[in-house]
Order: sequence, then structure tokens, then C-alpha cells
Amino acid sequence: MRKIIAALFSLLLLSSCMSIKRVDNAVNDRFKHIQHLQSVQSFSIVNPVPGGKLSDTKQTKSTSIPALFYWKFSKTYHTDINTVVPLNLFSKYADDYAKTTRLKDKVGERKVELEVISIPKAFDATFTNTTIYLLLAAANSQTNVAQTEAVSLKVAYKILDNAQLAQQGEIEVSYADLEKYSTQLNLSKQSNVDPATFLKGYLELYENIVYLQSKVFIDKLSTQLKPVSNEN
Repeated sequence: MRKIIAALFSLLLLSSCMSIKRVDNAVNDRFKHIQHLQSVQSFSIVNPVPGGKLSDTKQTKSTSIPALFYWKFSKTYHTDINTVVPLNLFSKYADDYAKTTRLKDKVGERKVELEVISIPKAFDATFTNTTIYLLLAAANSQTNVAQTEAVSLKVAYKILDNAQLAQQGEIEVSYADLEKYSTQLNLSKQSNVDPATFLKGYLELYENIVYLQSKVFIDKLSTQLKPVSNEN
């Protein structure tokens, strides 16, 4: 009987709990195509881009309750995503959206330089497995929770006309600015979903957050831009 319990215990640990390596692998699989900051047409980003791996994950909490008829195992991880990932996502999505607006008409032949001051690039994820044993049967449940750090997108911009500073400012896109997109940002918790599948879906959500912030940024930039001077 003890051998059976030990086997079940080991199986539960292997099947239910994520690991630092598995979390980092999920991030790498999602963003492995992003290694360098790509150039775009609408503006230039002046941020230095660090090298190294695409994410750094640390385990911040671990809980285990191996009781006689009730087993619960939970692990929480904090993951920092390499800045090259959100910077590349921001530049791509902001550039794509800018091309669909009249931003180019407002900019004219002037140059736009952007410096990203802050952008979401970290998240916390908790994976919990609970098993209740009832005689010869067992009821198992899985709960996954992930939350992106609540960081606004903050960008300083400069408008250069023949290398001369024509305008500068700073734009912030907070989570409040994304309220109208709330239906697209509702994957913070899921139950009875494989942890790897949940994490894959969460990373899609993270990318969507940066995508929406990028759109709002371009809208705000467009409203702040002064018209092109017609003076010779």
C-alpha cells in the first residue's frame, strides 16, 4: 500500500507541477524568433537592447499538503522577460497600426524617435493541483493563475525636422486605457487545463496586452503631433 501511495505521490508531482525550465522553455518557444530589435518605417527606437536568454524565471513560493485523503501541491514563479521581446512587439504593432492611420501625413518628412521608459515585461504564475481520495476513487483538479505586472507603457518621443528638435513629449498608456478591450484580456485564471497549455495561452494574452498598448500609443501620439510647418 505504501508503494502505491508513493507511486501516486511521484506521479502527481511530475504531472501537476511546472518547473523553472518548463516556464522558460514556454517563453522561448513563443518568442524565439525575437533575438534583435527589428527596424520599422514609422519611427526609430533608441533603447539599447540587452542580449542573453529570453527570460529569467525564479520560484517564489512552494506549498505541499500530502495528507491522508487530501493532496495539494502549488508552485509560484516570477518571470522576467528580456526587454528585447516587448520592445520588438511594441515596435512591430505600433508600426503596423501607424500605417493604417494618417500618422505619416502629420509627421511628413520629419523623423520620430522613441525611447520606451517602461513596458510590461514580467509576470507571476501559480500552478496548483489538488487531489481528494474517496475510498478507491480520486477527484483531481488543476488551477492555473497568471498575472502580468501592472506596468504602464510609457514612451518619450522626439520629432526631428532636419536634425533639429521640433517637438518632444511623453505618452503613458495605463491599464485604464485598455478597459474598452477588457473582453480580450480575460485569461488570468483557468481551471482543469494542462499547465503547459494554460501558459501558452497566457503568453498569447501577454502579447495582446502589448499590441493593444501599442495601438493606444499611436492614437495618443497622433493627437499630440503638431502640424508640419509649411515655411521654407
